[in-house]
Amino acid sequence: MANNKNQTFVVNADNWDEMLGSAGYLLPSNELELLRFNKLYDDYVFKLANAKVDVKGILAGRYKCQHEPTKIIQINQQEIGELKMVARNGDITIPDDILSKMKAKHRKKDDDGKK
Repeated sequence: MANNKNQTFVVNADNWDEMLGSAGYLLPSNELELLRFNKLYDDYVFKLANAKVDVKGILAGRYKCQHEPTKIIQINQQEIGELKMVARNGDITIPDDILSKMKAKHRKKDDDGKK
């Protein structure tokens, strides 16, 4: 937190908590940290400014979290089924050297008594 462009501030072990309080990772513990925090987030648009929180409902256990995980990818179950069948039954498009390595690996497991 510098006053002008020529002045720098070095973060070290002695002022680490002060910087965390100024950045909002900890609660500001003094007026200086609060001023830094307000300056840092002066132009931040708070998206929940008009939201209301039912504190009594939360404490009474009436509030239910309505969280639904975000889906990153769509999984085609038909394609997954086809891949499972290829893994179980093999496929004629798999090169012979790969098939021989797979068979040797399974034969080695059987010879060792492991399954």
